[in-house]
Amino acid sequence: MSIVLEPTSNTSDIDGALTISMEDSNITGGTGIRINTYGSQSDVYPLITRYNGTSSVGFVVRGDGNVGIGTTAPSNKLHVYNAGNTIVDIEAGGSNEAHLNITSGATRLNTDASKLNFTSGATTNARIEQIVGAAANTANLAFYTNNAGTFAERMRISAAGNVGIGVTPSTHGGLDARFVTQVADT
Repeated sequence: MSIVLEPTSNTSDIDGALTISMEDSNITGGTGIRINTYGSQSDVYPLITRYNGTSSVGFVVRGDGNVGIGTTAPSNKLHVYNAGNTIVDIEAGGSNEAHLNITSGATRLNTDASKLNFTSGATTNARIEQIVGAAANTANLAFYTNNAGTFAERMRISAAGNVGIGVTPSTHGGLDARFVTQVADT
């Protein structure tokens, strides 16, 4: 095993001014990792793995700070892509807790602060949204769905714990719901 820092001009595999590689030349075709610029995109820095002579991009960090896993063109701060089913695990070992925090920047009062979107292709079909009230420590949780192109709030849990389905929850407590009754033809 060797660690090599060298300039490279090998355009058949990876273009760039500097290659940092760790390769095992004893395995046919070479195995290791390489970090350098990516093709003509001088602001993309991939970690490239090589196993038995086959290279693949593990992840990239762009000059704007965007990180891509499975893509060399991340469109957001973290962009995970896989051609098949994609599962992201957040796992804590032992008896420890695992958390996923969605945090907005500055305190946003009387408006949406954080959203979890469920998207198919380019269409957002469902959303869970935190709506902060007049005080920073008061928030409602709203649930949205897309019904034949109409994206709207369908249910809300108020900061007081009241629930409204199809209507805004009242302040008297409990469950408020709008029911549509259908009578079948006989």
